[in-house]
Amino acid sequence: MIRDEKGRALTMNGANCDITDRKLQELEVVRQRQISVHKSKLAGIGEIAAGVGHEVNNPLGIIIGNVEKLTRFNGERFADEDMTLGLERIMLSSERIANIVTGLRMYARSDEKMEAFCLAETARESTLLL
Repeated sequence: MIRDEKGRALTMNGANCDITDRKLQELEVVRQRQISVHKSKLAGIGEIAAGVGHEVNNPLGIIIGNVEKLTRFNGERFADEDMTLGLERIMLSSERIANIVTGLRMYARSDEKMEAFCLAETARESTLLL
């Protein structure tokens, strides 16, 4: 800044540089880094979902198999209606858990397709469980 004897600005010498492109590139780098971190987190969640699905699926198979055995013997040994209802509830709960496990496994593998389900049947099963 060039000033007169009273300190008033007369002229200004200098240079300016447009850094818009550089700032846009820096923002793009930050955005790409955020996307990368987000994808990494999703991949981690997918691995956890696959592990949980696998760990739950094994004991669930045992539960379903034993409930099916008990159901087959139901006519011969159990005349108790509460026992029959209890076995039905266990089987419905097991099927719900199996559906959750399937959902976890589908989440872990993005190449699998989602399945349609009957909302009325799901509502009926939920009411029975309650």
